[in-house]
Amino acid sequence: TFQIPVTNTGTIRSQAGTLSYTNSFTNNGGTLTAAGGNFSFSSPLNVGTGTIGGTGTFTASTVTAGGQVQPGNSTGLLNIAGNLTLLGTATTHFEIGGFTRGSLYDAIEVTGTATLAGTLQYSFLNGAYASLQSSDSFPLLGAASVAGAFGNAYIVIEGNTDSSRKGVVPADLVRQLSYDRADGVRKAILSKYKFDPNKF
Repeated sequence: TFQIPVTNTGTIRSQAGTLSYTNSFTNNGGTLTAAGGNFSFSSPLNVGTGTIGGTGTFTASTVTAGGQVQPGNSTGLLNIAGNLTLLGTATTHFEIGGFTRGSLYDAIEVTGTATLAGTLQYSFLNGAYASLQSSDSFPLLGAASVAGAFGNAYIVIEGNTDSSRKGVVPADLVRQLSYDRADGVRKAILSKYKFDPNKF
């Protein structure tokens, strides 16, 4: 328990138990990660443009985030015991590696009201997109009530190349190979799910 005012400009990780802040807490671009442990704040938590995430529970009357929101380590369930307010500058990133909520794909559970804004971004792990069906669904966020909406949504497709070619072929060619592989995945998803290519 911290009974003095705290200002965070670095990284705070809660790996076990609960880090409790009973005085003022200011986050100046810092990172708060629940890495098996929890956080508790006696006042509303404003993460500002910093990062909040991990697998564990953040307890505060309201958690306000305007930076990066990254549930999971790498995939996992992030709990907010209170309200969650996402600002227009926030990017909320979910990773999907399978069909089990909170273990194989990221999720956020809010006991109060979740007010949405900003950017929704998600990516697939270990080629998980290949086994998806159009009927599959992923409840990424649960809350007692939901207000607002994300302003944008993006799927991150990461290309890669054979590491044995590193240093063997020109860097521009490696970059092009990576782009071509990612573009191939994009086209396959567009074809399978009939998405509007102008919005994907």
